[in-house]
Amino acid sequence: PATLAGELYRGTVARHARDMRIVAQGCPGLVDAIERCMPDAALTALLEGFVEPMRDADADVLVMACTHYPLVKHLIAPLCGPGMALIDPAPAVARQTARLLEAHGLAAPPDAVPTHRFHTTLPAPAALEQPARHWLGDGVRATSLGRDLNSA
Repeated sequence: PATLAGELYRGTVARHARDMRIVAQGCPGLVDAIERCMPDAALTALLEGFVEPMRDADADVLVMACTHYPLVKHLIAPLCGPGMALIDPAPAVARQTARLLEAHGLAAPPDAVPTHRFHTTLPAPAALEQPARHWLGDGVRATSLGRDLNSA
């Protein structure tokens, strides 16, 4: 719902989809369910309720417009069926991020060993550790400051 209410969404539709019929489907509660590591069966039932109106409207493309949704792409794709393409914008966002880092001299050298640092606005940052481990693997741990998460 927050994405659909945002200026970025409205501007993108205005620039790139003026001549298209848009079926905007908010997914209230989905981010929370993903962050709570809800079991796949329960997530699938929740997702079905969000994808069904798009199938009913004969949508031919579903764009995942939230950073959390690629985490459940494996559950969304089968719900789309053969007539609906599923677009994950994350790879394009990553490529643009790399271009911007390079353009501003902020890209890591090609031989650099990657490290990851995660920041959260949660009042208790350690609360992010369990879902981060669920989605990203056991290498995620809370730092001694309790302000961010690092993974090797």
